[in-house]
Formats: sequence, structure tokens, C-alpha cells
Amino acid sequence: MYCLTVSYPKTENDHFDFDYYENSHLALVKDKFSPLGLQHMVLRTNVGSKPGGDDLFFASVDLVFDSVESMNIALTSAGKEINADIVNYTSARAKYAFSALSLLSS
Repeated sequence: MYCLTVSYPKTENDHFDFDYYENSHLALVKDKFSPLGLQHMVLRTNVGSKPGGDDLFFASVDLVFDSVESMNIALTSAGKEINADIVNYTSARAKYAFSALSLLSS
């Protein structure tokens, strides 16, 4: 599995519309990327440096694909359309991280 993490750092000067993000943007991501190998989305909110601490990010989402190849195909096919939607919910500059992912049993 392969993971693309998109995080939106929280600053005083930026805005973030959670309702639009959760109900419209992530629906667009699911619609466009699921046929291309998206397996799971993990949404994180209240991301802080400690429990109950000041939030570091407005939100962060992990997009889990079945492979790096399918992630690359998805980004090539629909990445521009999805990125164009960012202005509809935030002025924060997104940060991207990529990683191989293994699910371990507890």
C-alpha cells in the first residue's frame, strides 16, 4: 500500500471551511480516486502537539492507495481537478508527504 498525506497547517491568517472540505472536497477525492486504486481515507482533525494542545493543522488526510503506481495514475488523471477545488475551502497552503504503508496487527 502507498499513502499520500495532505496536511493544512493552521495559521492565524488562513481560513478553512470544514463543512465544504468534509462534504464536498473529500467526496470529489473519493469519486475521482476510488476507481483508480484509492482504498481508504483517514481524516484527522484537532491535530496538536499534545492532547488538548493548540492545533498544528486545520486538518490532515491520508489517502491510502493499493500501490504507488495506482496513486501516480490517480494524480495524473484527476490531481489537477482536485487541486483546483482547494480554493473553495481554504487559503492554507497544503503540505504533501508520501510514504509506503504497512498495516500491522495489534
